[in-house]
This record gives sequence, structure tokens and C-alpha cells, in this order.
Amino acid sequence: MKNVLTIAGSDSSGGAGIQADLKTFSANAVYGMSVITAVTAQNTKGVFDVQDIDADIIKAQIDAIFTDIKVDSVKIGMVSKVDTINAISEKLKEYKPINIVLDPVMISKSGYSLLKPESKKTLITKLIPLADIITPNIPEAEEILREVDAKITSIKTVEDMEKAAKEIYKFGCKNVLLKGGHMIGDAIDILYNGKEFFYFHSERIHTKNTHGTGCTLSSAIASNLALGFNVNDSVRKAKSYITKAIIHSLDIGHGVGPTNHFYELYKKAGLITEHPYDDIEESVCTPYDNSLTKSHKDIGKLLSKLREKSPLVHHITNYVTVNDCANITLAIGGSPVMADDINEIEDMVSIASSLVLNIGTLNNRTVESIILAGKKANELNIPVVLDPVGAGATPYRTKIAKKIMEEIKLSVIRGNLSEIKTLYGIKTQTKGVDSVDNISSNENDFIETKKLAMDFANKLNTIITITGEVDIVTDGRHIYTIKNGHEMMSKVTGTGCMCTSLIGSYLGSGKDNLASALAGVVSMGIAGEIAFERLDQCGGSGSLKINILDAIYKLSEEVIVKRGKIYED
Repeated sequence: MKNVLTIAGSDSSGGAGIQADLKTFSANAVYGMSVITAVTAQNTKGVFDVQDIDADIIKAQIDAIFTDIKVDSVKIGMVSKVDTINAISEKLKEYKPINIVLDPVMISKSGYSLLKPESKKTLITKLIPLADIITPNIPEAEEILREVDAKITSIKTVEDMEKAAKEIYKFGCKNVLLKGGHMIGDAIDILYNGKEFFYFHSERIHTKNTHGTGCTLSSAIASNLALGFNVNDSVRKAKSYITKAIIHSLDIGHGVGPTNHFYELYKKAGLITEHPYDDIEESVCTPYDNSLTKSHKDIGKLLSKLREKSPLVHHITNYVTVNDCANITLAIGGSPVMADDINEIEDMVSIASSLVLNIGTLNNRTVESIILAGKKANELNIPVVLDPVGAGATPYRTKIAKKIMEEIKLSVIRGNLSEIKTLYGIKTQTKGVDSVDNISSNENDFIETKKLAMDFANKLNTIITITGEVDIVTDGRHIYTIKNGHEMMSKVTGTGCMCTSLIGSYLGSGKDNLASALAGVVSMGIAGEIAFERLDQCGGSGSLKINILDAIYKLSEEVIVKRGKIYED
């Protein structure tokens, strides 16, 4: 169980503040804890009085939590006084928690000021720099920007939102989620991480009952971060949750009613009926400068084409993952055959749509079969994908991988960074078949890796695909990065081999090698994300593998378009 702490004010009517936070935590399967910063007298019609909690009591509450319970995420809400902000800042610097979500609560829905004027600058200088993500709405963002005399202080358009997010980012937070609910039209929120923008679109729900929506959204984000989701996915899932909570909002009181945090439980209990929007899709996360928009749609079409054709995908692969490769080929819509005997190899290649070569478990017999199969595929113009598993681990393995490259025209090579570096001719280290090198988030290293991939693709006149935390696909002229996947995929043997099988399946259904490589990688990444999301409390790496197969089986054009994170440099 993950533990999430809210540091916020109390709402006596239960719709906002720590009451909303704790309900959200429970609804999102995390354990909730609270530090109360203020007690408010409020209901659905407004806020009537506020009593701030003494700073020493706030410190004592924080100490009590952190000295006893592991904190996986922190949500900060209403903090009205300078002393309160200083106390929180001091203690967070002392305990150094991860995943801090700051909701800069300034004005209640009814218009009551919840942040004293003299506290604004302190919030900007003491809390924003600690935040992994800050979640202001448009009025709050304008207040922050006016406080520092920023270049932009009025937000009317999406372009204004972008400029405002950039200005707020300068205060030291890692991400800015600027909520566009106060603008006319559909609700568009903008996430800025210092490098690129992402847009989250959701349909506007027409209801007066929106009390506590900001608290609920930020708490849902904190819950998702605690559960291991990245920032983009945490926001996306939180947007989906708050949208449905608003759809099923409660007509309580005579003013602005609260959202329904437990709408799923209410439905199961028969207390509320199904709503036409219950199947509303999760918010679409769109990259700011995504020049590969066409590939999302084209890959979706490739998937449909693959399933229509059901290509025969001939594998000569390793015996550790042969079953997984066969199953994932079936799940995506292909027809696998795992034949490696030299007496039938040419006949089998002759009826195949594509050939997958994997050197994971090398022996002299399979090497001979690989070379013979590859040459036959070249003769018949059948696409070939190579997975150089463990290249660099031993001289023999490296020699065989290079022999395959020299004697067979390869359509795609898919490997980890260590394997690709080895084949390129750079001395590197491996840990058995695992990569020691990783695609670095350091900008200079990342640029060098992309240059290497493009140069290698040009030399071989093939598609080079490097998979890792971030994936790279290039034909030597165009280069793409893919940011799908989940870190837990590294705990399952054979995810790389399965990815190669997916590429082979796509290759067997069309003539566009680059699009096929992109399709295989993005399909595997999306499946890994969905698989992790579906893990229950007892689930581990075994369940993840099964979930990956299920996610591939259920994969659709719509899911690829919605979830694919593909960027052209």
C-alpha cells in the first residue's frame, strides 16, 4: 500500500480540502494521511470564517507522520499564512519527500480569499521550488504572475496559457499543470516540463456542482505518482477520474455541490444510475510539437492491416522466450512458426511473410539455419528483423551477430544500446544479455546516441531501433523517439524479444519498414503501460507479462492514437 499525505485546510462541508483529498486517496487505492493547516467554516454556499493552525502544531503533525510512516507522495493545498508556509517548507526540506504536488489554493469557488496577500511571495519562493508539479487554475496563475510583475498577467487564450506556464516554471518547480477550466469551450489543461508542452483535452460537463474539483484533481495526481505512474500518465488518469466524479456530482446543499469521489462504489451499490458519459475516454495527452501526427494514425491502420492479413511470421529464436514470442505474435494478429531445423528452413521461409532472427541462445546448428534462412528471405524479398541478443557479451556472440549483418540484408535491427554500440564498433560492456549502457537523459549524450543510430542506419541501409527507457527508431534520414513503456518491464525476461516479434509481425503486413519498426515499439510500450496499470496489489512481474499479452490482444487503432508518444526530431 502506498501512503499519501495531504497538507491542507479542513472543509466542514466535506466537499473540498482535506476531506476531498482523503476521499480521493481512498478512491485511487492509496492510504491517506493529513496535516491540517486551517479550519474553515464553510458549506456549499460559501466560506464564512477561517481559523489558521499554529505553525508549531503544523510542524508537530508533519514530524508525527514522517518519523513513523513512509510517505510516497505529498499534496499541498490551502496554506494561508507566511508562518504556515515557512513551517511546511522547513519540514519538507528536512524530510525530503518525493512526488510533491502543490495546489496553490488562493480563492474558494464562492470567491473567499484563502491566501493572505502577504503570503503570496512566500508561497512562490518557498513552496513552488519544492514542487514536482504545481496545479494552478487560470485565476491562480494570474495572481502568481502579478505578484512578480511577469511579462504576462492576463490569460485569455491557449497561447497565453503556454506563456504563463513557462513563466511559472522559472520559479523552480519541475512541472506546471495550468488548468483551463475557466476558459470557454472544452476543458484544455496544459502541462509544461521545461522542454515541451502537453495538452489534456476533456469534454466540459455542464453542472453547477464543482465544489472541490481542484483539490480532487491534485490529490488524484499525487495518488498516481505514489503508485508509480509518470507525470504525464498521472495527470491523464487524474483528469479521467475528476471528469467522471463531476459527471456523477452530488446535489447536496443549496449552493455549489461536491463531486462524487466514490462514483464507482455508488454505481455498484445501485445508488446512482449509469450515465451516457461513463465510457468517456481518458484525456488525450498531445505533445506540443509532434511532427509525427500521421504515424499515430498510420500505425493504427497498420494494426488493422496486420490483423486482416494475419501474416505468417517465421522465427528462429531462443528457447528462453520462444513461447512468449509465439504468444505475442498471435496476440497482435500474426501467425507464428518457430522452425529452425536446416532440413525445412528454406521451405518454411518460402511461405512466410517475414523472418525474425534472434541469437539469444546460440549454437552451431541454429547459426547455420539463421544464415540459410536469411539468404533465402533476401532471395524472395521477404523482410528480415535481427535481435542481436547479448552482442558484446562474448567474442563468439559478437562475431556471429556481425556475420549475420554481413551476409544478410536486414530490414530492421532491434537491440538495446549496448548491443547496437557493439555492432557499430564501439567497445562497451554488457551484463550477460542485459545492457549496461542506457539511453541517457543528458542532452549531449542523447544527441550522440541519435547520431550513432543515424550513422549506423545509413551505413547498413536499414532501420536501427534502440530500445530502453526511451526508444529510438531511425532510417538514417528521419529519427524518432518513443516515450511509451514502464520501468517494470525490465523485470520481465523477454520483453525485448517480444518487441522484435511485434516488429516482425508488422513487417509481414506491409512494405514500410520504418513504420513497422515504429509500430512494433510503440505497441510494446503502450502494452507495458496498460499492463502496469492493471496490476492488482498482489501483482508482480509474472502478472505483468500476462497483462502485456492481454494488452496487445486488446490493442486498437484508437488506443495507439490516444496513447502513442512518438516524436520526430
